[in-house]
Amino acid sequence: YPLSCEAASLRMILTFKGIPISEDQILELIGFDNTPKQDGIWGDPNAAFVGNVKGKQMVSGYGVHWGPIERVAKIYRNAQSFSDWSLGQLTDQLLKGNPVEVWGYSRGGVASYWNTPGGNKIRAIAGEHTMVVKGFVGKADNPSQIIVNDPLVGEVYLSQSMFNKKWEAFNRSGVVVF
Repeated sequence: YPLSCEAASLRMILTFKGIPISEDQILELIGFDNTPKQDGIWGDPNAAFVGNVKGKQMVSGYGVHWGPIERVAKIYRNAQSFSDWSLGQLTDQLLKGNPVEVWGYSRGGVASYWNTPGGNKIRAIAGEHTMVVKGFVGKADNPSQIIVNDPLVGEVYLSQSMFNKKWEAFNRSGVVVF
């Protein structure tokens, strides 16, 4: 779907770990927050998928953050969501055979804010997007490139600086599945 990168990324990881599951099954487990976007109020991506997965980014749909993805991943495998990770922590998991879903953006990258109906302030990024980090080029402590499976375009080699720029937009957050 146009906005299902989080479910698509988790599906890739679970398939890699030997668990066949569909994107629709993952989306159903994530759940949806269909709060209409109006007057600075919208849904909570820390609880469920915000808006319409078939919608337009930041207009009728947004996405979901790492907490709900961790919750769904834990149904099938041990998993951990994280923020403020270093590149070394990320490459350490890759060396252990654990691909990692990370949050960044495809284009845009500008912060946006709204409140949930319950009063929580949400910080979001226009163009929010997830990818599966599956490898790197160079030394683990200072790789020249990060290899990702991007649900939009397939396998991509990102320079360390480009990867960090995108990853830092969401405080270097993601989910590792063991």
